[in-house]
Formats: sequence, structure tokens, C-alpha cells
Amino acid sequence: RGTGAGTPPSESKSGVPSKGGVPYFGSIDRTPSYVTLAMGTLAQRRVAGTNEEGKGVPGWVPPHFKGVPGPIVHGKKGIHAFLRKSLHSPRTMAVRDCFMHWRDQGQVGKAGKVFVLDSVNPQTRYAIFFDDNIRYDDAHIVDACDIRNPEKPIPLPRAINRFLVRV
Repeated sequence: RGTGAGTPPSESKSGVPSKGGVPYFGSIDRTPSYVTLAMGTLAQRRVAGTNEEGKGVPGWVPPHFKGVPGPIVHGKKGIHAFLRKSLHSPRTMAVRDCFMHWRDQGQVGKAGKVFVLDSVNPQTRYAIFFDDNIRYDDAHIVDACDIRNPEKPIPLPRAINRFLVRV
């Protein structure tokens, strides 16, 4: 079983490649009122979610995430804390975004790939999002927000070429 950088991953009880029982991959699901990360699956919804789906129900899990082998994390702050803890040691992790939500919300940044960071104290851990679809007048594909106020995007002039880099 792998435990450090450069060693092969172990497997969870379900046979999914993992480190410390946490799978290396996951999938995001979101509606206008919530965002959830499920580790150990790449499952995606087949139809767009509604603003009422899961609203006001703590710990609500989308049906396609039920029974996944890894943890399920709710909210942008929860996802930030989970990723920060999970990526403390060297590793690569893949997270599938919720394309259906982004498309149905008009392909705008606030509905894009979730990217929660600490923009005030980046020296503790510097986060950079690379994508070829980032626009200089609109983040377009990424929902970049600060952990202190995750519902408000980081102003684009402050984020471009600092936290968001078009490649």
C-alpha cells in the first residue's frame, strides 16, 4: 500500500484507487442553491437540477451520488477544507465539473468550475487555475471565489494572471 509521494496508491474497500481511504477522483454536482463534491465517482446528472432541489435539507445527496465509495462534501467552504486537507501531501486529483449546470446557467463564470481559494494569504498555499476557456472580460468557465465570501466571485482584474491563467 502506498503512503507517500512516488509510491503507488492503495485501494479502498471498494477497490477504488485511493490514499488514506480517499479516492483520487470525484465529481461535482450543483444547482443555483448548492454544490456537492462526491469522491470515488465520475457520475453526472442526466438532467439539469432545479433551484429547489436539495434546498434547505442539510446533507442532501443527489441520487446519482448515493452509495459512492468516498466522502461526500457539501458547500464551497466544505469543498475548500476537504481539498486543502486532502492535498496536504503531494498528489494529483481529478474532479469532474458539473457541465450541465454551467450550460443551463448560460455558460457564465458563477456557474463554472468551482475554485475556492485563499486570495488574501496565498503564501500558505498558492492556488492557480489553468484553462484555455478563461476570458479576460469574464472568467467564463470558472467560479473563482475567496474562502471568506464564497458566494461572491473574486474581481476579475484581481484574479486574471494571478489565480486564473488562460493557457
